[in-house]
Amino acid sequence: MKVSKLTKTYILWWERCPHAFYLMQQKVANLENQVHTGKAIRSNEMAAVGNAVHSVLKEFITGDEKKARKGLIALLIQPKYVDEADEMLCWVKDWCHLLEPLAVEYQEPVEVPGLPLCQVGFDILHYTPEKVKLIEVKTSWKLPAQTDLENGIEARWYKLMLDVMYPKILDKEITYLYPRTQTFINVHPEPLKVSYLQDLVSLMNTGPYVPNYSSCQYCLLVLSCSCRETGFESASFAKNYLKHKAMADSYLSQLKQMVKDKELKVGNHVFYWATVSRRKILNPRAFWGLIKEAGVYINPDMDDLQKKASHLIADAIAQDIISVSHYSQFMVDDLSKFY
Repeated sequence: MKVSKLTKTYILWWERCPHAFYLMQQKVANLENQVHTGKAIRSNEMAAVGNAVHSVLKEFITGDEKKARKGLIALLIQPKYVDEADEMLCWVKDWCHLLEPLAVEYQEPVEVPGLPLCQVGFDILHYTPEKVKLIEVKTSWKLPAQTDLENGIEARWYKLMLDVMYPKILDKEITYLYPRTQTFINVHPEPLKVSYLQDLVSLMNTGPYVPNYSSCQYCLLVLSCSCRETGFESASFAKNYLKHKAMADSYLSQLKQMVKDKELKVGNHVFYWATVSRRKILNPRAFWGLIKEAGVYINPDMDDLQKKASHLIADAIAQDIISVSHYSQFMVDDLSKFY
C-alpha cells in the first residue's frame, strides 16, 4: 500500500489501530454495510449536535447566520438540539469577535521534505504578521488536562504544520475551545519530529497492520477484523475471543448474543449461557456454629462446604444464615479438564 498524502486523521487512525487504518485505506469501512452487530459506535445526540456545529461553523462565523441556522434545522430537526448547537456557535463567535481576520475551515496542502504531501485542515485560523493562532472547536463535555493536550499527537501535528507554513513567525499558539462548558485552553506544544513521521509513513506503506484489540469496543471495524479467519460465524468470534481474551472485551459481548440459549463448541472449549447461584454468608458466627455442630473439618470456603457437607448449605439458607440469588451468566469451560 502506498500513502499518497498524510493527514492528522491518518496519523490518529494508525495510532489507534493499524488494522483499522488499513481497512479504511482499502475502503472497507462503510458504516451502513459493515456494521451488523456488536459494539459499534452508535450515533447519539451529543455527536449529532457536534457534527452539526462543525458543518455550519464557517457560515455562522463569517456572518451568514440565517443560512447556518437553516443548516442546523435540516441536520438536527428537533428544536432542543438546534438551540443547543446555536448556543454553542454563538459563544464561539463571541469568543472570536476580537480576532480579525479569520480563516474558517481553512485547508491547505503543505510540503514537508521527506514526507508525502501533508493535507492540513484548521477549524479557525487567525493570522497577523506577528502571531499565528489556531483555534480548534471541541464539542464534547470532557475537558482534557492542558499537559495532555500539549503532548498529544494532534497539537504537535498542528505545530509542525504551522512552523512549515509560517517559518518567519515565532509566536504560534493553539487554542482549544469547548463551547459546551464555555472554556478555552491555550497550548504551546513541541512540533512532531519529521523523522518520527517518516518512520510512521514507512509502517503505513508496508505494515504489519496489526489490530489493536485493546480498543475494539470502540471500533466500527471490529467485525471486519474478526472475519479475517472464517467470516462472520460464531466459531470465528469464539476463536478470536480465546486468542485475545485479555484484550478483546468487545468480542465477549458479541459472543454472548450468538450463543444465548444454545451451546457452542470450539476446540476444547464450550461456550454457553448458564444459571448461576450466588451465595452470601449473612451471619458468619452462626454459620460456623452449624459447621462445628456437624463435626466436619471444612476449609473456610464455600466450595469445600459444598463437597463435604452440602446439607449444611440448605440448613443455613433455611435459617437465613446464607442468602442465595440466581442469575444468568455467560460461561466458557475447558472441556479437556473433564477428559
